Amino acid sequence: MDGRRLADVFEVRDFIPPLGWLDDDIERRFVLMLLRKTNGDLGGERVPILVCPECADYGCGVFSCLVERSESAIVWRDFGMQTGDNPEVCVDGLDSSIRFAFDPTDYYNAFKVRSLC
Repeated sequence: MDGRRLADVFEVRDFIPPLGWLDDDIERRFVLMLLRKTNGDLGGERVPILVCPECADYGCGVFSCLVERSESAIVWRDFGMQTGDNPEVCVDGLDSSIRFAFDPTDYYNAFKVRSLC
């Protein structure tokens, strides 16, 4: 979205993506959720996309979304903040119309190495 970090678009403090700094097995789990190859950890099929930059623990809070596949795109939508494994999603102040659509080929290729798919 106009070159800004996702965390800045939604103003979710210093949360960061869970990729590139966690153990391989943990990172692979996040990738599999983003690829929709395994269920999300957060209930309601929500996928964590931004986590605590110190520990990635959901107890510190996690920014999540729904990841869907349409005929022409992978879509991230219904963004919100959660804490721990609480299924309640806080959307206060978030623009519910924001969606990110990705070309499916580019999307899957971006995660190919990390997921070993």
